[in-house]
Amino acid sequence: MPSNAATRFRSRFNSQAERIVSRLAKLNVTALSGSPEELACDLRVFAALGVSEVQVRLRPNSLAGIEAFAPVLEILDQTPAAARSPLR
Repeated sequence: MPSNAATRFRSRFNSQAERIVSRLAKLNVTALSGSPEELACDLRVFAALGVSEVQVRLRPNSLAGIEAFAPVLEILDQTPAAARSPLR
């Protein structure tokens, strides 16, 4: 017979399991690609639509990939707040 603590833990875990588990979905979408300027523009569109967070999967998944993506972040950081939404 499980202890009361084990029962409480299992109950708590089960109630939060859906929040902790990530799910992968195979969608018929293509990855964003292009110049740093094009990628920054695409990310601004997501922001204008209300997306507050994105996950970036770099290829290659290495220091070289991070360094290649850095110019995109620099462009986004330099964009004045008034110009960040391309839909205005």
